[in-house]
Amino acid sequence: MHLAELEAEGGQREVAIERLRRIVSTTEDPEPAGLLGELLLDSNPAEAAGFIEQARGRYNDLLARHPAAFADHGSEFFSGPGNEPQRALELALANLERRPTERAYTVAIEVAHSAGEANLACELAQRSGTGSASVVLKKLVQSILDDC
Repeated sequence: MHLAELEAEGGQREVAIERLRRIVSTTEDPEPAGLLGELLLDSNPAEAAGFIEQARGRYNDLLARHPAAFADHGSEFFSGPGNEPQRALELALANLERRPTERAYTVAIEVAHSAGEANLACELAQRSGTGSASVVLKKLVQSILDDC
């Protein structure tokens, strides 16, 4: 999965797509199906929709059984290819409340921003603190605070 993400980001979309096709056929993990759907949106919207719906079903099942364990990845999916920004925000905020980690802040800030909740993104960035060890969170906080 992570290799496919790197391949897609590095411009090797077709390689990533083929890798993800193999992964999706052998796992119940919804993340590969979601990314595959996202990568196929431009070239094959109908096929992309099928993979996105497959991921949605799997996330719904996992979130119903283990909400704390899948809230972060679920929020990223629903913020992206799952296209349910309010649900994504609810999941991200619930995750942040359960465990206020740097990753949880990063996800919550990104999801709030992409959901058009600029004030909430600013509030979360301010709450996250500036003493973060995470370079990703530091850059994100600075970027959000610059726009506040």
